[in-house]
Amino acid sequence: MQAAHNGHQLALLLLDLDRFKNINDSLGHSLGDQLLAELAKRLRAALPNVETIARIGGDELTLMIEPEELDRLGVDLLAQRAIEIINQPVALAGQEIYTGVSIGIALYPDDGDDAETLLSHADAALHRAKDQGGNQMRFFAPELGQRAHARLRLEADLRRAIEHGQLRLHYQPQRSLQTGALAGLEALVRWEHPEQGLISPGAFIPIAEESGLIVPLGDWVLNAACRQMRDWLAQGFAPPRTAVNVSAVQLSQGRLAAAVTKALEENALPPERLELEITESFLMSDQERAMKTLAELRELGVRLSIDDFGTGYSSLAYLQRLRVHKLKIDLSFLRDVTSNEANAAIVNAIIALGHTLGLEVLAEGVEREEQADYLRAHQCDLMQGYLIARPLPPEAILAFVKDRG
Repeated sequence: MQAAHNGHQLALLLLDLDRFKNINDSLGHSLGDQLLAELAKRLRAALPNVETIARIGGDELTLMIEPEELDRLGVDLLAQRAIEIINQPVALAGQEIYTGVSIGIALYPDDGDDAETLLSHADAALHRAKDQGGNQMRFFAPELGQRAHARLRLEADLRRAIEHGQLRLHYQPQRSLQTGALAGLEALVRWEHPEQGLISPGAFIPIAEESGLIVPLGDWVLNAACRQMRDWLAQGFAPPRTAVNVSAVQLSQGRLAAAVTKALEENALPPERLELEITESFLMSDQERAMKTLAELRELGVRLSIDDFGTGYSSLAYLQRLRVHKLKIDLSFLRDVTSNEANAAIVNAIIALGHTLGLEVLAEGVEREEQADYLRAHQCDLMQGYLIARPLPPEAILAFVKDRG
């Protein structure tokens, strides 16, 4: 490296655009490339002493900082300037595109004395920035390298788990707030690691999304839930429907309808027994693709639900076009609904909006009787949460329904 030859310090900044995949999927790769080119141009104009600006992946740029720039600004201030530059809107295809950026920083020679090590350590710092919400910078620290290796091991283990049957589905009941009757179940994936035991979905779902394993994982969940519904029906147990979460990646690939058709046909299931939960954030980030996919799924006869509703920015007109069946109120609004006027107002508005559009409204994360009483008084249709039951394995669901109806 030139820095080693000259005895200088050097900083490597690894930049990853936040939400770039959504931009690519909604606007197309050509405009995504134009966005990256415009941002690189802005960075070069604003940071003239940056030695190198290079694109190394679909949504990643590297900046190599010269010693003079390090001395003049400090790498942390320079990184903050890069964040501010990228946060500014870019005009493309007749609209303003907003994005953010996460930055990982590694320093030569402290964090590595060769390009491969520096890049690896900058990538570990980048993951830390993204894990903490994105649109920020993080410096490499030795423990981040350990975390990166642990993530790689966990990714490899997850790949084996999908292939070798280490995954399980648990089911959480949903009840009518007015009658108390069982209204459905939600299928939730669990991972029984042979050495680490039960691993939280919060630990492995983000890794699955980053690595691309979310698609085979999602396919496994869909097929396992349909097989379980078939087995329950054969035993005479007929929950009204079972809900399965669908990732944005599954939706954006355009093959979800085919996968659902195959799962239903292989298990001879009536389509109305299956409900697909789709996050509001995907629906709003990629509206045209969402409309096409939802139309295909409606044609099959499956039920559609918008998950985490209230955390995005859906409009009444857009919801009318989506023609889904259910809204799920995000649990963040339920925790203090009886004491927080703002959250209560949001919950009331979602219930009213859903009913205006002829939709069922389900509140998730209900843990206390006073929450259920509040929802019942405001005409919410369904609830889900620990007040009813924690997610249960299939055999425990049968016992739960027998004991509690």
